[in-house]
Amino acid sequence: MQLSLSYKKFFSEIKESIIDSKYDIVTVINKKQLLLYFKLGNIISLKLTQENWGTTVIDQISSDLQQALPGIKGYSSRNLRKMRQFYEAYGDRSNLAVATAKLENQFYSIPFSHHMVIISKCKNQEERLFYISEAASQYWSVEQLETQIEANLFEHQGKM
Repeated sequence: MQLSLSYKKFFSEIKESIIDSKYDIVTVINKKQLLLYFKLGNIISLKLTQENWGTTVIDQISSDLQQALPGIKGYSSRNLRKMRQFYEAYGDRSNLAVATAKLENQFYSIPFSHHMVIISKCKNQEERLFYISEAASQYWSVEQLETQIEANLFEHQGKM
């Protein structure tokens, strides 16, 4: 069966609409997740400081969350520590607002795992913002992001 050019164009539009919607949905979910992780990191960081608690309380929080919310994954001690690190890397909400304003939606379009690589391997906020932008616009996997950071793309871009 020979499909008309009109049908091929019509089908292409439908396909693109589906892909665009799926991307938008993932971005919205990712943004909500990052905001939650930022909030939890904030709460944990402040409480540890205010109460002068040791970091072992994070293990207790994780254990209690797993008991209170069985089946919900992602709140291990390790992940809670990463959420705290995420919050502390971007400081208060005003620093997060500056970062997200500069990058529009790119900050929220990359997964938490990407942010953790950037936070752990980048020296300053300017370098972090560069890799956030590149990872979002180039759709880098975590492996590609790590490769670009190890190749020092930030420094090489500045010299071009």
